[in-house]
Amino acid sequence: MPELQESEPLHFTEVTEENGWFKGETDGYPKALKTNREEGGQEMGRYKRDGTRVVVSYSERNDKPNPRGGFFHDFYFYSAKEAPSTNGSSDDGITRVKSQAPEKTPEEAWRICLSVGSERAVQLAPHLPQGKADFAFLWALAYEWAQHIYLTPPPLGPLAPLNSGPGAYDEPSTDEDEIPF
Repeated sequence: MPELQESEPLHFTEVTEENGWFKGETDGYPKALKTNREEGGQEMGRYKRDGTRVVVSYSERNDKPNPRGGFFHDFYFYSAKEAPSTNGSSDDGITRVKSQAPEKTPEEAWRICLSVGSERAVQLAPHLPQGKADFAFLWALAYEWAQHIYLTPPPLGPLAPLNSGPGAYDEPSTDEDEIPF
């Protein structure tokens, strides 16, 4: 008997029959399962119709030659059982995606740094000596800020706290000799 594997919980999205073979398409891995057993095809169809989330027992085979070269990679359906519910509740039907901002190109990173540097230079303008707050000087100052921000390497690990004193939510010290600042 072939080695059976179990899938992660998935749904059947389509079940078709052609020439005595049933093919079930899923929203998980494996994407397509097949069987020539009538009861297996009916089981896949029932789970698809009911929208039940299941764990599938299947075998994998990739030793049948493909006439166009290589070998077919087939997944054969054996059985399925209803997937256990998560957190004591049934599947809410929501696909949760963790999005992550795409990596910035060096050009985009430089433009961001230049924008921040320009902002800092303009904020410093009122504090500059008379006659120094012209556009050329502010632009040079903005460029220096941008270059400093862009070329500063990131920390290798988590940043250490500046002091090791109590935090905002720690109990205050009862030592009378300790100066709180």
